[in-house]
Amino acid sequence: MNTIDQSQLLGFVGKATVGGVSAGSGSGGGGSSGWLRALAESAKSTLDAQANKITSLSDALSAGADKPSDVINVTTAAMEMQFKSTSVNTQLTSASEAMKKVAESR
Repeated sequence: MNTIDQSQLLGFVGKATVGGVSAGSGSGGGGSSGWLRALAESAKSTLDAQANKITSLSDALSAGADKPSDVINVTTAAMEMQFKSTSVNTQLTSASEAMKKVAESR
């Protein structure tokens, strides 16, 4: 089994791109905080898109689309949002805990 030096890990994390957002963008300026910011920005885009989908489906219901399938579509989209939100929370928590452990070991 190969071991990874911390500087190698931080070098990789600092250059990572998540969902098209590079770690060097934003006010974090690279490094591990830039990587976490990139992860958060990617998650934000995903959740915004899902929220827009829910809004669109809800607007259709308000406009008179009252078939059972229309209601099921809104419910399904809301459940997807809950799943994605939980997933994002888990990802960000795991990433920040890993970064904390790396920082503590320095």
